Amino acid sequence: MDFFETTKIHPRSPIFRHYIGLYNYVIGRLDFIIALLREHEEKYHKPTYNMLAGIFDKAERMEAKTKPLEETNIRRLTRVEWELEDGKVSQEEYDSLKNARQKDRKEFSEMISKIIKGITKVEPHLGSRTIK
Repeated sequence: MDFFETTKIHPRSPIFRHYIGLYNYVIGRLDFIIALLREHEEKYHKPTYNMLAGIFDKAERMEAKTKPLEETNIRRLTRVEWELEDGKVSQEEYDSLKNARQKDRKEFSEMISKIIKGITKVEPHLGSRTIK
């Protein structure tokens, strides 16, 4: 008690009342901020969390329910049909195409040889210019 009497601090002192008032004001502001954060969490964060949790839970349940895809409409194909779908040709068609290619190649080489025979060497008009 001597300390409080010498420093003149008592419950009715203006400094003490100001301190208590400031303390109550800060506590009130902190309570308001806490209430505001809780309200914000309830309005925005929890619904978003619940929606995302629901989506992921639903996706997990859907994955568990789905079975691997199986083809129910399987066609039975003959060897010829398979070859046609794969883009293959028969041996006879291959041989005929090969013979036609050889024939075209022979005709082309004959034309080139005729053209080469018809080419004559042209000498330059202004002096002798030889390319080595």
